[in-house]
Amino acid sequence: MLLTGDRSVTAAHASVSGVALDEDDRFRTYNTAVYVSPGIFDGSSALLRQRRLQSALDHEMVHAALMPWTRAWMPGWLVEGTAVHRSNERRGDRSRLEAALASGLSLRQVTESGVLRDPQGDPFRVDLQYQLASETVALISENWGVGKLIELYRSYSLEFPEPWQGPYGVDYKDETSARKSRARFDLTQKLLKGVLGSSLEDLEASVRRRSQGTMGGR
Repeated sequence: MLLTGDRSVTAAHASVSGVALDEDDRFRTYNTAVYVSPGIFDGSSALLRQRRLQSALDHEMVHAALMPWTRAWMPGWLVEGTAVHRSNERRGDRSRLEAALASGLSLRQVTESGVLRDPQGDPFRVDLQYQLASETVALISENWGVGKLIELYRSYSLEFPEPWQGPYGVDYKDETSARKSRARFDLTQKLLKGVLGSSLEDLEASVRRRSQGTMGGR
């Protein structure tokens, strides 16, 4: 379902939403919908508006397709990077990413957080986080294949880390707490090793080489 209105007035101008319920020991998602804010239709060029809308829809439809496997304990880079990469969305250039990595941006930062955001609300920094996410997912797709990428994504749905275990299902409170950040990092290291035989450190090193114009490997 495609809806318009103020449900998703964000810099991205679009989002996907659904109702997640624990039923009979299974995690189910109902009423999945893509929301588009009116701002996405701004602009003097009809072609530009159409391209912006199509890009947003492609991105959000990837989220919608993967929603049954998406969990709060997933790292932001995997959730958003997969949507960017699989929708063929273009995000910046590698020279900007190289500079950001040199100034402190790291894969660990976008692993400990379940969403990509900047504490100061700087959209430029958020865009660089999206670029790091998409470059990491592209690396996985090229070196291990799309099948392994999807296996990694799905593997999170088979886990239920203790910090998210509430009395009535998933506890979504305090998603930025140190406890949940650490649990998200530890789980990601475990699944990367189990599915890809790799680690966050190895992936980041390969992304750094890619941003410098050389091909990263396993």
